[in-house]
Amino acid sequence: MPTDQRFARPSDYLPSAEWIRALPDPDEDHPLRVLMSGCLYGWQCGVNGDNYGGHWPTVRAFLDSPKVRVTPFCPEQVAMGTPREMPNCEGGNGFDVLRGRARFITEDSRRDFSAALIAASEQMLEVARANDCQLAVLMSISGACGTDSIYDGPRVNKRYQRGPGVAAAVLMSAGLPCLAQRDMRTLHRLYAKIDPQHVVDPEARDAWEQRWYQSTFS
Repeated sequence: MPTDQRFARPSDYLPSAEWIRALPDPDEDHPLRVLMSGCLYGWQCGVNGDNYGGHWPTVRAFLDSPKVRVTPFCPEQVAMGTPREMPNCEGGNGFDVLRGRARFITEDSRRDFSAALIAASEQMLEVARANDCQLAVLMSISGACGTDSIYDGPRVNKRYQRGPGVAAAVLMSAGLPCLAQRDMRTLHRLYAKIDPQHVVDPEARDAWEQRWYQSTFS
């Protein structure tokens, strides 16, 4: 369960349909301003120095449009460097780490990077504010950037927990709408805001509505 009751439901942190409709129509002079996980942007900042930009075409509409200004950031790279050991939240989700009730810890050496990641997440928020970002598109499941769910302890155990990673928790707490690259219903609404000719898929579902999430957390 998310341990900040302001975000007990995905609708509490996802940009709503009403919120998206109320956004000014973006153009090249007044673009939609998006904060994005560095790995989705294409930075070589994954734990092994890889990037996930090519793996997730759902973010291409943001990266390719002249009506969008994307600001990338990788809190794990700032906190731990690249490459690095695989880190995850243990003992709770990102809200719990912020409150000192859980730890952001590496799987093999068991090094605790909680304080470093909190500092990097606060830096991510500062970057978002400096660039007047209107929303964040973040890497799902990550112990830093996950939004609706993250791993619960080492990934080899294949256990998951509801709630955000540490950086997502910092952004949410500051009031920045957040979504993952799997939140297809919300992404389609944003695509249509960028391109009025875009046809919204009526079957699109956000991550929390999809079969995996429902079966995992039922």
